[in-house]
Amino acid sequence: MKVRRTARLIARLQRFVSRPWYLPLIALLAALDLFVGFIPSDGLVISSVMLKPHRWLSTSLWMACGSAVGALALAALVETLGKPVVRAVLPGAMESTAWQSVADFLQSYGTPALALMALGPLPQHPAVAICALAHMPLTLIALSVLAGRLIKYLLFAWSASHAQRLFKRWRGARNETEQIEAAAQAERDSVPP
Repeated sequence: MKVRRTARLIARLQRFVSRPWYLPLIALLAALDLFVGFIPSDGLVISSVMLKPHRWLSTSLWMACGSAVGALALAALVETLGKPVVRAVLPGAMESTAWQSVADFLQSYGTPALALMALGPLPQHPAVAICALAHMPLTLIALSVLAGRLIKYLLFAWSASHAQRLFKRWRGARNETEQIEAAAQAERDSVPP
């Protein structure tokens, strides 16, 4: 139910992709994702860039910074208030075997492991919480998440901005791409200047 409502909200939000406040707002959503866990940040990057391909770089920068700020806020709360915050944000996570595996991985490899986890498809919440409980410096946590998410979002955004051109090279999608371009051109021609 929450996922459906979130998807509808994001679809409505994307009508405003040309507004100057759009990128800071989606960066805020990326920050909130560390606390609520069901904001589709990856999909938000891709769909926003597909709507405004020339803003692929700024979109990825805003989203990566938002994610890093969210990680910093979560880490600061966990470092200050301890395990009760982790239990509130990630119920049941501390008792799982995955938690111990992530903790061992982070203990062995430190900040590069956190950056790698931020780059990957898995949620970064547990890794940030584990690093904060281990008293890793907050700046290192934020910078590691920023590095991982920046690489991830740059790859996603660049791919989304070049998707039409890449699909044209793929024979199976060439016809659909041409139809989309024709429809977009017809819409531009029908709008008065």
